[in-house]
Amino acid sequence: MKKTELAIGDSTELLVSYHSGIAPGRVNKYATISYEDTTTHTQRITLHAQVVPKVDTTFKVELSPSTLDFSVIKGEKPKEKKLYLKNMDVEKYKVSLVDYPEEYFKISLGKNLKPGKSMKVEVKPKKNLPEEGLKRSLTLELEGEEKTKITVPLVFSSAATPSSPKK
Repeated sequence: MKKTELAIGDSTELLVSYHSGIAPGRVNKYATISYEDTTTHTQRITLHAQVVPKVDTTFKVELSPSTLDFSVIKGEKPKEKKLYLKNMDVEKYKVSLVDYPEEYFKISLGKNLKPGKSMKVEVKPKKNLPEEGLKRSLTLELEGEEKTKITVPLVFSSAATPSSPKK
């Protein structure tokens, strides 16, 4: 959000992120906006979305991997991970970072994704990842003729011992 306080007549962008779940279809999510008013102090807004399956064949940018898992054995340090975007379209996309847990990760990426080319997004964990684990996400915006957002889960856990395969 560009502004946290608004005067009468002002406007701002409002970013609302949510986990859509695994089921495709229509989803309604709600957000509450608080404000100072003599009669009403909150306003509830409804966001409508159409959740599509994980593989969207209409969107011509491939993402690999779809989740970044920084999990380690207790005492080890999580390593940097790389995310790759590949443009399968004839359109050039401007890429920007919309949201991520900046207190836990440092992210570096290019600005443009040219037709037929790939882009590397480097995600480096900071030293203060919580011992109890972490499930957050990073959101990228690709801007071409239209704007599209891509959300990538970021997962971290620290296990006491490595898990062994079941016999």
